[in-house]
Amino acid sequence: MTRQRIRWIGITVAIHLFTVACTGIAETPTKAYLGGTTRFAYRTETGASRAEITTTEIEPLEDGGYRVTTTTEEFTNSDDVRLAFFGGVAQWLSSSMSEGADPLFDLSPLGALSSQVLEPDRTYILPDGNKLQTGDRVTIAGLSGVEAVYTQHDLSEATIHVVLADDLYIRQFLPFPLRVEVAYEEDGTLGRRLAGRIELLEYISIPAEEAGS
Repeated sequence: MTRQRIRWIGITVAIHLFTVACTGIAETPTKAYLGGTTRFAYRTETGASRAEITTTEIEPLEDGGYRVTTTTEEFTNSDDVRLAFFGGVAQWLSSSMSEGADPLFDLSPLGALSSQVLEPDRTYILPDGNKLQTGDRVTIAGLSGVEAVYTQHDLSEATIHVVLADDLYIRQFLPFPLRVEVAYEEDGTLGRRLAGRIELLEYISIPAEEAGS
């Protein structure tokens, strides 16, 4: 296997791991879509000179339904240009790296806080021995949130930083937190070293009455 092929596998696995880790938070939302027009965009990047911006637009239709459009822009160098249906990230939006495997990072315990406004400088004990240590409040893409360090009890080698939105509807509605940063280095001969980031770039919501629907 060539060095370029090894590098490509490392990039795609890294992107996949971050998306898998985040989907567990919003997979059981308690609030329905409020209607109107919504647009949001996330940037996903790894430490391997690869980045994607995925944008989702939700538009009301005259029959009462909605059109949901998702587009992906990929930013890479000429050696790593690949064409893929719906972009590279979407191919790895599954529940595990490969059939029968478990995801490495599990952020699903954060779902226990989905209906709770978080306070700065507090420690939240989560299910299965996990915990969340909050820090300062920050603003990302115009949305207020709380920075925090998430500790996964069975993965002490990982450093996982998240920013969770203060607005509970947004926290439950969006597919990812406002930001997720992961740094992980596994010991051993066949150890893995992964680093990456997902961050909300844009969030625009126009209520139904203002959108004219």
